[in-house]
Amino acid sequence: MSGRHASVSIGLADARSSRPARGRAAPVAIATALTTALGTAVSLIAAHPGGFEVAEVVSIALFVLCFAWIAFAFCTAVAGFVRLLSRRPLSGLIGPQGAADASTITSRVALIVPVRNEDPHAVFANVRAIGESIGRSRHPDLIDFFILSDTVDPDVLVAEELAWTELRGHLAGICEVFYRRRTDNDGKKAGNLAEFCRRWGAAYEYFLVLDADSLMEADTIITMTRIMELNPGVGILQAPPLSVGGLTRFARLQQFAGFAYGSVVTAGMSAWQGGSSNYWGHNAIIRTAAFARYCGLPVLSGSGPFSGEILSHDFVEAALMRRAGYEVWMLPALGGSFERIPPTLFDYAERDRRWSAGNLQHLRLLGTSGLHPMSRLHLFLGAMSYLVSPLWLLFIASGVAMAISDAATPGIRGVDSFAAGAVFAASTLLVFTPRLLGVALVLRDRDVRQALGGTVAVIASGLVEIVVSALLAPVTMVMQTTALVSILSGAHVSWGSQRRDGDVPSLVDLLRVHGAHLVLGITLLVAGVVTPGALPWLALMIASLLGAPALTLWTAGEAPSGSPMDRLLRIPEEAAPSRVCSRAEELRAVPAPAIADGLRRVVTDARAYAVHLAILDTTGSRDDRVPASVARLVHQGAWERIDQIDRALALGSATFLRNARSSHTPAVAHRSRRLEPLVVT
Repeated sequence: MSGRHASVSIGLADARSSRPARGRAAPVAIATALTTALGTAVSLIAAHPGGFEVAEVVSIALFVLCFAWIAFAFCTAVAGFVRLLSRRPLSGLIGPQGAADASTITSRVALIVPVRNEDPHAVFANVRAIGESIGRSRHPDLIDFFILSDTVDPDVLVAEELAWTELRGHLAGICEVFYRRRTDNDGKKAGNLAEFCRRWGAAYEYFLVLDADSLMEADTIITMTRIMELNPGVGILQAPPLSVGGLTRFARLQQFAGFAYGSVVTAGMSAWQGGSSNYWGHNAIIRTAAFARYCGLPVLSGSGPFSGEILSHDFVEAALMRRAGYEVWMLPALGGSFERIPPTLFDYAERDRRWSAGNLQHLRLLGTSGLHPMSRLHLFLGAMSYLVSPLWLLFIASGVAMAISDAATPGIRGVDSFAAGAVFAASTLLVFTPRLLGVALVLRDRDVRQALGGTVAVIASGLVEIVVSALLAPVTMVMQTTALVSILSGAHVSWGSQRRDGDVPSLVDLLRVHGAHLVLGITLLVAGVVTPGALPWLALMIASLLGAPALTLWTAGEAPSGSPMDRLLRIPEEAAPSRVCSRAEELRAVPAPAIADGLRRVVTDARAYAVHLAILDTTGSRDDRVPASVARLVHQGAWERIDQIDRALALGSATFLRNARSSHTPAVAHRSRRLEPLVVT
């Protein structure tokens, strides 16, 4: 298999051609401008028969903004298609000279895994799989893991600690696994990274950020490290992860889309961004000293949705790194980088809502002094990716309003039907061409095509993905719009843990979430009946909105084994999974220990007690006063009557735990505790 579907396959220029090409973005910018101008001209012709009143002017302005957005995505995809088709080496970076050079590093690397209330069994299965991959490499002594925990759930917290001790045993002799839990969770993930840099950054030239569901092959990690060593002017190197492991129809649709056409778009982004690319917050290697010095995040002043701690930290950190003079590169051809996708539309929307809140904050940062123009563009595009949904909705609403107004005025021809049809066809072509280009590249690669079941299976998968994505588009548009309104209205947005294994939603949840879709669908249906000429244009959207509950329910389920759907939407990693992915799946399949009452486990289990007290010694026990009522309940063994807040309070007090442990096990109360080393100093 070729390209990013291989384990590690990337072409970089040698030292003689290491300077970045100039004007990378110009062709995409010019093509976007020309495409938008042409679409605007045809839209003016379509609207001309009815004249240009205020409503028409507003509608055309909205159309131009929306059309420019899809034109930009189209041109980026075409650039990526040309890049992947030509297989030209990426200029601007010095690459390793041969396989031996790519696997020879001298720098120390920390693999950082920030977690917060995640499933310890799944997270540590991933870490162990990566660690075992590192053990098979030439440099396990140069790579360490850091589990940086912001977990506050008392039950998950204790399970996390015990899982860590087991993981250390499994990876003993391969690499160190350090664990640190913060008692102050300021800054969330970004704050965790900042604390790592302050405490341990001096010991590591580079650190690589992993999400709780991230997986990476050791060869990929080492190759990325070698590229960083050869290019001292690079601050961040991003290996775009491929989504794997999805079982639901929704996850498999997203996986296929990411594999088939997402890689085309990512290659296009890399082609025109060059050394001023973006950073996605995980599966990326970072130059520690530069990050520590230049990438500290501000707390935005004031109140409301544009203030407070920066939620989407990655775009801002990339911008600050670029401002400091370091380059940020995206290497879409580098394989061996993986993640998991949210399993259902509801889980996806919940994550999307948090990203929406974070990306809107970036609008306040556009005027920050010293930012590279490309960084300002990234911040703007990040916000626009969510603002475009209400813009599309407003454009549709304005079109419906004009159609109703024209229908109420006999003798006036509202639009030129032929020109309007041309605009609609052009918009559809721009939206779906990236998917067609991606499928064409898959069909061109014989090995990949055969791994996915042959030409017919690939084409059928592409058609299924196009149809379902077309039906999902109006649904997600309304979801993003309602989320945006909620955020701007001051609703609180928390950055909690992501659900990795979703459930089939209940009827109550379907009606609650999709109530707005059903109301809008009925409204558009009535408008279509009142103005029959508009009904053909609205038919797909009406069907999508009224069918939203059924569509969500269907995509949340799994295709029956052996069914036609089960044989479609496959990706190469299902036919020939990478070793790290296979191992992680194998470890996750082992029955997980139950996440029981953490406080009870610590008080009654000698191992859990010793580990927890050792960790409290490193975090600094606050020894907050625990209510006497909690002590009585512990003494009585009435664990179920202790609420989560009091359990967390008790677990934070070493004095309370020692007393509780003494009352439950007096015979061992004075036995000396053996503390395990937790962190480097």
